[in-house]
Amino acid sequence: MSGPGIAVSASGISTYLLVALAGALFYVGTKAYRSRKVINDLRKQGLPMPPFSWIAGHMLVIKKCLEDLPVDAVFNYTARRLSLDFPKHHMFYLDFWLISTPFLIVANPYAASQITQ
Repeated sequence: MSGPGIAVSASGISTYLLVALAGALFYVGTKAYRSRKVINDLRKQGLPMPPFSWIAGHMLVIKKCLEDLPVDAVFNYTARRLSLDFPKHHMFYLDFWLISTPFLIVANPYAASQITQ
């Protein structure tokens, strides 16, 4: 890889790749921390949510619920099962950072109508 007056050795390319990889890891790590921090702050405020992990978010809870369901079951079954753990409000937060932004799951028709108005 050389242009007019530019010579790049193999070690120079690996240095560029290493810097790019370090930058990408820093970017992903920063985004992960910010996302998890939002959910952790909500948890500290006492908002309802399943057990939380800084590394996995709520994926471990979801995995446990999905093990009891058929492979082709839709997510609504899992959300309904989890809502039974929160009988007071029938609402809770779920963190799916790598897949999606956090969800507020509402399993109470009255609460859902109030939120959407």
